Amino acid sequence: MNLAPKMLQPYKFSSILTITKKCFSDYTGPMEKSLNMVQLLGRVGQKPVIRGEKDKKFATFGLATNINYSKKTINGPAAMMTKTEWHDITVFRPFLVDRVEQYVDKGSRVMIMGSIEYVNYEKADGTKVQSTRIVPDDLIILSGKGAAEIHSESETLKSAKEIHQM
Repeated sequence: MNLAPKMLQPYKFSSILTITKKCFSDYTGPMEKSLNMVQLLGRVGQKPVIRGEKDKKFATFGLATNINYSKKTINGPAAMMTKTEWHDITVFRPFLVDRVEQYVDKGSRVMIMGSIEYVNYEKADGTKVQSTRIVPDDLIILSGKGAAEIHSESETLKSAKEIHQM
């Protein structure tokens, strides 16, 4: 007779693995989960371009991100290298377009959280083009002309909330 408490007895991992496999790997129903999420932190390459009508404006700009790595050399110490990647950002959300239009400029440091989108279209001359763009759900301005103004606005709101709580 086994007198050890039930919690100290070894688990039967084969049954747990079977349940896990059955629950997650084979399921393709309506509640199946997938994720299209991108987070970028970089600097704006040029002044954002605002296009469209008042109700359907959108903004586009390039964002540069850097990857730093060391490269071994034959005769000396490793050299630090930097590789810059450029990302096409297209902003559709109206409140984000307004924020980009007011506060983002060339050289601004921004953090973008959104999704990646692949677009196929045909130019006027008949050439087919495939483009990859990042569509932000949120955009945080970390430096540039908007960072100080947004920071001072948030400080004002914070002060007002503290006074209201007293």
